Amino acid sequence: ISFRGKLDSDIETLGMMAEMVRYNEQVNIDIFLDGLVGVEEDLLFDRIGYYSEDGTVSRAILSQGVEELRFEELGKELKEAVETAWTGENSVSQIYYDETLGRMTLTYAVPVRDLTGNVVGALAGSRSLKTFAEMLHEPTMAGTAMNIDLIGEDGTIYTWSRYSLIHQRMENLLDAENLSEETRETILNQLGRGEQFTVPYPLEEETLPLYVLPLEVNGWSLVFLDDQNDTVTPVYNMLAAALIILILLLVLCVGVLFFTQSALRRTNLAFQRSTQYDKTGALRLEPFLERAEQQSGDESQWCMAMLTLPRYEELCATFGHQAGETVAKRTAGLIQQSLVGKE
Repeated sequence: ISFRGKLDSDIETLGMMAEMVRYNEQVNIDIFLDGLVGVEEDLLFDRIGYYSEDGTVSRAILSQGVEELRFEELGKELKEAVETAWTGENSVSQIYYDETLGRMTLTYAVPVRDLTGNVVGALAGSRSLKTFAEMLHEPTMAGTAMNIDLIGEDGTIYTWSRYSLIHQRMENLLDAENLSEETRETILNQLGRGEQFTVPYPLEEETLPLYVLPLEVNGWSLVFLDDQNDTVTPVYNMLAAALIILILLLVLCVGVLFFTQSALRRTNLAFQRSTQYDKTGALRLEPFLERAEQQSGDESQWCMAMLTLPRYEELCATFGHQAGETVAKRTAGLIQQSLVGKE
């Protein structure tokens, strides 16, 4: 997935750059390329160049800056990619050794159009093959190191993981000593069709299953030789991991609910116990009521609502200040409802 995604994203990046050139009316391609100097190679390319359709403009940007790079001086593979883009098609060149960059390289090219839609040039970006080799080195989601190789439609091994079993012994998938002519023809035919397939593959004294997955780019495929004879699809590993995570989450939720309920129960019991005694004596209402009746007279009507400060503090500490404030407001409301006139 990462390998194919990198191929697609590189083409999309070049395509967006081509649109930028188009809508700036190509006033100055040098200014456009100058703006790319200093961008990290992993985010851009090892080299990116603009090649006009009539061949009069040919400029490229390397790590050291913008320089002239005439079309006639380009390698065969890069020329083919650019010429394909001049016809209006995106292209990916075959893997080759680039003399300018001094490394094995993969090049993309996309057409550049004017505002009327006519092709006026091509943008070509080159990326080191090492970028893709590092993807093959990565372990699977299950942490398994797999021996994956990138091959061409003729069986040529272009790049490989450090665990490759095939490249240690040959440069082409069809060079195995004990490979029968029938198996060789089967592999070539299936590679030519670009279809996913599995075939028994002889390696020294044993025969192992060889899995082939086409990338649908230049006839390339990824191959995996299963030396364990016990290949487990990552989907099952993902499902098992998801099940374990769900179980752990369920246990965690039950634990949180248990401790929360326990904490609430302890808090409620403590609050109930706090109402069973009076720290200040303010709740001993009988003397207070007698005094109030004496002051108000026998024929008066009166009412009382009371919230002691210790009780208010306990409410706030137990249920929060907002709850305590709500109780205080309700208490004040009860008093206000009982007042008449200017009382």
